[in-house]
Amino acid sequence: YQLDLFLRIGWACPSVIFILSKEEENNGDIQFDTTKIKYILDIIQEHRLYCASLENLNDPFEASHLTIYGDGVAGASLFASNGIIPPHTYKRFAKYRVLSLTVDAKSHLMWALYANNYCGVCIGFNTNCSLNRIRKINYFNEDDGNTSCWANDPLLEDKIIDTFYKKLKYWENELEYRIVQQDQYLYFKQDEIKHLIIGYNVPEIYKKELTKICRKQNIPVFIAMPNKIKRQIFIMNIDYKPNYDGTEIKSDL
Repeated sequence: YQLDLFLRIGWACPSVIFILSKEEENNGDIQFDTTKIKYILDIIQEHRLYCASLENLNDPFEASHLTIYGDGVAGASLFASNGIIPPHTYKRFAKYRVLSLTVDAKSHLMWALYANNYCGVCIGFNTNCSLNRIRKINYFNEDDGNTSCWANDPLLEDKIIDTFYKKLKYWENELEYRIVQQDQYLYFKQDEIKHLIIGYNVPEIYKKELTKICRKQNIPVFIAMPNKIKRQIFIMNIDYKPNYDGTEIKSDL
């Protein structure tokens, strides 16, 4: 089956934030700077997705649902008594990297936090080819979802990978899906990008440039707009303009 999955720029990749000085805001004197969208351009033009290392994920409890017995080295208990995974065991998890996506492109929380108050973008992908290994995150309470195994378990690596697909319930509103692998990048084909959604607070010069780049690759472009009457996020065509004729607008996506 196919899911529409969306990359939240700002989590799986370093933050994409359009920072303006007060003078630029007041004078409208904004100069286009490709360094501010280099991560977006890398995805669109190089056709690859960055997979974050364990230490770069924003949840310190990642991969903590699996206890490995018989993996001890001298002094391991000293780390454990302080709530720290012993370095030898941590290395078993740290060799894996994570690509994080969501099924909700209209999430208030995602646009506010991961896109820095609608100053980033959301990229939609299909899941038929390069992303067909995605798995849904299972969310648990603190005392649930924990598993254990021995260091000589022939299925140890599978169980280590499985623990990356478990998170505490505090994160369940993200509706997250993941791909876990050891490679730094996941490469995909150009036609696997379904669309680009730009936050409404992105400066116009960047909206225009991103739209131009995407149209060269036949990628549909939309804008995420808060509908304050409906209290919902509407995804509108990038060329949308209010008509003020009394016709109620509807989300295009």
